[in-house]
Amino acid sequence: MTNLSPPKIEVDLSGLKDIHIPLEPHWWPLPIGWWIVISAVIFCIFIAVCFFLYWYTRPKQYALRELKTYYRQEKNPILLEILPLGLEEIFVYEMEALGYDFANVLR
Repeated sequence: MTNLSPPKIEVDLSGLKDIHIPLEPHWWPLPIGWWIVISAVIFCIFIAVCFFLYWYTRPKQYALRELKTYYRQEKNPILLEILPLGLEEIFVYEMEALGYDFANVLR
């Protein structure tokens, strides 16, 4: 019978050097995708601050805030609390004070 075992090959491994694993990638400098995300977040914060400042300093909002502080200081008019008048009643009252006769007009 013939020998079917693989032939033995002698290999000289003395010339090989050790394997050096490369260092892990550092987190800085950031990839371009992270720069885009950071700039988008900063832009959104900037727009939110600008919108808040615009909304907070609008004349209407400023006037409403001043009215609220005025009423909080208990300087609110007592007449408007006692007499809940509508705009039509206030208009008729003021126009009668100026001399207009609405008794004939409304009938």
